[in-house]
Amino acid sequence: MKTILVVDDDTDIAEALTEFFVGEGYRAVAVENGKDALAWLEKESPNLVLTDSIMPVVDGPGFVQRVHALRQFCSLPVVVMTGSNEGVALAARTIGVSAVLRKPFGLDEVLAVIQRLIGNGELRGA
Repeated sequence: MKTILVVDDDTDIAEALTEFFVGEGYRAVAVENGKDALAWLEKESPNLVLTDSIMPVVDGPGFVQRVHALRQFCSLPVVVMTGSNEGVALAARTIGVSAVLRKPFGLDEVLAVIQRLIGNGELRGA
């Protein structure tokens, strides 16, 4: 089963996305910030990370840079969610993110990005 790590300090968004991904056949885990996500990555290897851009402790861009600096995760697909201006989206792309989702986005939109990057979840014929 493919695993998605959701990193967002807004627990309502993180829980909603996690539940949605599980319903689509993925294993999904949510953490509240980049620091917790880095600790989680020490034990697990997701197929994809979906992270908010603006968070406390370690923000999205800082998290992406730290993840891609780790040899085992240098090619891990990372999708950044942002409600900020185009400058944030451009900056995210320069640090090697796979995609940027502009908030608000629909569940169909995020699912299309996930499927493009890692394929379908197990329940839908992975």
